[in-house]
Amino acid sequence: MTGSRDSHSDRRPGARWLVVIVLVFCISVVISMVQLRTTVKLLDYRPGTSIWALFQLKNEYRNLRGKLLMYQNGLVHHDGLMMSYDILWSRFPVLQEGLDANQIRALEGGAALLNGAFDDLKSMDTQMQYLRQGDVAGATHLRDQLERFSLKIDDLALTNFHHNNQYFRKNDQRMRALQVQLGYLLLGILFSGSFLLWMLFRENRHNRYQALHDSLTDMPNRKLLRQHMSELASAGEPFALHLLDLNGFKEVNDTLGHQSGDELLKAVANRLLESMADNRDYMVARLGGDEFAVVQYPLVDHAEAEVVAGLIIKALTPAFDLDDNLSFVGASIGTALYPEHAGRVRDLLSRADLAMYQAKKFSPVSAFCFFEEAFNNRLKRRQLLHRDLRDALQAPQGQLRLEYQPLVDLQIEVVSSLEALLRWDHPSLGAIPPMEAIEVAEQYGLGQQLGSWVLREACQQNRRWQDAGSEPVRIAVNISPSMYQLDLVETVRAALSQADLPAACLTIEVTEDTTIKLLHESMGVLPGLQQLGVTIALDDFGTGLSSLSHLKELPVQVLKIDRSFVKDLASPDCCSKLIGGIIQLGHTLNMSVVAEGVEDSEIRDILRQYGCDIAQGYYYSRPLMADKVPDVLARLGVKTLLATQAELLPE
Repeated sequence: MTGSRDSHSDRRPGARWLVVIVLVFCISVVISMVQLRTTVKLLDYRPGTSIWALFQLKNEYRNLRGKLLMYQNGLVHHDGLMMSYDILWSRFPVLQEGLDANQIRALEGGAALLNGAFDDLKSMDTQMQYLRQGDVAGATHLRDQLERFSLKIDDLALTNFHHNNQYFRKNDQRMRALQVQLGYLLLGILFSGSFLLWMLFRENRHNRYQALHDSLTDMPNRKLLRQHMSELASAGEPFALHLLDLNGFKEVNDTLGHQSGDELLKAVANRLLESMADNRDYMVARLGGDEFAVVQYPLVDHAEAEVVAGLIIKALTPAFDLDDNLSFVGASIGTALYPEHAGRVRDLLSRADLAMYQAKKFSPVSAFCFFEEAFNNRLKRRQLLHRDLRDALQAPQGQLRLEYQPLVDLQIEVVSSLEALLRWDHPSLGAIPPMEAIEVAEQYGLGQQLGSWVLREACQQNRRWQDAGSEPVRIAVNISPSMYQLDLVETVRAALSQADLPAACLTIEVTEDTTIKLLHESMGVLPGLQQLGVTIALDDFGTGLSSLSHLKELPVQVLKIDRSFVKDLASPDCCSKLIGGIIQLGHTLNMSVVAEGVEDSEIRDILRQYGCDIAQGYYYSRPLMADKVPDVLARLGVKTLLATQAELLPE
């Protein structure tokens, strides 16, 4: 087995056939129950008792007539005669009540004959009581009276006998017909029941297949992949797990629509299968979204795994034709080896995932990376930082703090504003780099909480300085991407209100890429901040993808040139005219321009020559603890808020 996609060609019976079979089964069962009940009634019916009772009545008539003859000749006593009379009397109630009476009523004139005979017998009671032995005339009269009804009873018994025989024959025929019908019905039940069981089996098999396969590509899913890897691990067979994530899929989904995205995923699945066609054993699976996996076995060495990863990248390199739209996607592939990198399937998946995200950092198109233990250590560190940052935010004054770096006006060499910079003093790991702290906060959903704390703390610290006698100064605060999901204008207004600060004391710094995204998603945020009176600065300019048309649309008063452009400004190879062009561009758009990363006087002089407004860097000051800021402000001087506000107003 190559572990590739199984072609599931089974066609399940239609819903109409299922309804028909269920109806046939139900109708067969109902009819069978009715027929079975009829059969039981026929078998339970006892028609022969009336025949016996009538013949007994007939015999008792003959017996009484014989006793009368013997009595007149003195051969029996009166008691013996009366006993025969009483026995004959007792036969009538049996035939007039119960099942026998019902059967006799079914005969024409049967009930009337019995009633007449019984009445006649009862009329003889007195004569029988006082009949004397040797009374020939009386005995003869009684015998003649009995003879008259005896013949009719004989005829009734014979008629009843023939009637019951006809009933028996008719019932026998009905029984045989019922047996045939029941036979057909049982066959119907067996057939429909068997068909239902077969359909249930097929449906169960289909459901099992669906539970283990992806509905879009028909590939094995994550569950089947794990089962397969567990089987390989149990057999002690080395294998490689290649986990890949598509690069560029989201853009296809967003621009061409979800249908084209689905077509792309199916095309990727086909190419992956084709790329593995020459390998002996493999499994290609879709894990969900734009994630796929390839299990390669048996594995001899790393080189074999590298070859397969290369085949995957090569297979996905050509363009995909999606409704006459050519689309390109790449793959970030993370590879983990069993048992070298992990002894359990769960750990192997986790480590391949870590390698995959590392591959994404290598190239935005396609890249391949083996798992390294350092990735695991990074993950453990991230998880530790996540847990401890959550705890630190509960009591931020213990570990979290802000430092402040002055921004200096290049023309008059006084502090124009301060930038608040996050610091995290971890109890066991020491100082955590600010970017790492922010990345952890954004990754684990703590970005809003951390950003709100920084904003509030910066405003409250500014108020503390002013209350201690320092000049009012503007503080710049960086806003993380997750902060835009809040009502940012209201959050800023609340922070200023709690610290009793005017909006002129605050600058909000937004990154270039985040601001461009904001233009498309939250058009009202930046204008809302501008109306509030807060200064807006575009940070790290030059590292993003903003265009001149976007810059014109942004309500930004300050343009900050990224330090990567500034740090080598004094070197001969640096294209300083590019910096000059950026400064001129900022001034053309009525923005103040800040240069980050100013480390020496030579860079300061070049920036001043190009007309840069403000400088920030170690040449003037390193980031300062809050208690050191007032001394630096007193030494360098502070540009009044009124002056800086006037510079930021558009001409």
